[in-house]
This record gives sequence, structure tokens and C-alpha cells, in this order.
Amino acid sequence: MVETIVFEWKMILLPMAAFLYIGLLRHLDFRHAARRTVTDGEYLAAIARRCTTSEYTLFHVASETWRIPATQVEEDFKCYLTEGHMPHYVRDFVRRAREDLGDLDPTTDFGS
Repeated sequence: MVETIVFEWKMILLPMAAFLYIGLLRHLDFRHAARRTVTDGEYLAAIARRCTTSEYTLFHVASETWRIPATQVEEDFKCYLTEGHMPHYVRDFVRRAREDLGDLDPTTDFGS
């Protein structure tokens, strides 16, 4: 009446193979995420969070150094939002801010 369960190699090997496959995928995903380069847009967003301001405000702050008219800043910000193109004066601002805020990590830094 009671049947004994027969263990076959497939019962152990297939779950182990699935477990190893999922572990390998997770490992590769973490490695890829660590090597991903961070864009200037992500740094700009991190700087804005750190300074508790908006990216729009940082565009205006960056334009002061280069003496860019406010109308041009407005157009550049609209272009940044729609096309992702960052003007030269903002890229320069981000580069300088990265040097000043050396420990800034856009992937984990959400300000305080």
C-alpha cells in the first residue's frame, strides 16, 4: 500500500542546474551593473539631489560662469529634457562639481 519513492539523478541534478543558472545570471548582472559608465545626466541629477535643488536651477547656475543668456538656457533645458543633449556649459559645470564633490556616486547618493 505504501509505495517507496525512488530517487533518480534527474530529481537532484535538474533543480541544482536551475539554481546554478539563476546564480550565474545574477552574478553577471551585478558585474555588468558595476562596469556601467555613469552619464553626465545622472551626475547632474545626483548633484541636484546633493544640493537639494533642481536640474533646472543648476542649468542657470552653470550659465552664470559662461554668461549665457537666460533665453538660451531655457532653450537648452528644453532640448535636454526632450533629446537628452547637455550643452557645453552644463557639462563643464558637472565636470567641476565632480572634482569638488569627489565622493559623489549617482547610483547610490540620494542626498541627506
